[in-house]
Amino acid sequence: MKRKGQELSVTVIVVAAIALIVLVVLVAIFTGRLGKFGIGVSKVESNT
Repeated sequence: MKRKGQELSVTVIVVAAIALIVLVVLVAIFTGRLGKFGIGVSKVESNT
């Protein structure tokens, strides 16, 4: 019984770590796109 409980804890930790990695990657992609969008907006503003 104890092993099953311990196994569940390890599974939860692994899933949480994977979710955290995915979240960090998504934030990096999103902020990168926002940075590119900001550059595009500043170019348009300077042209007008």
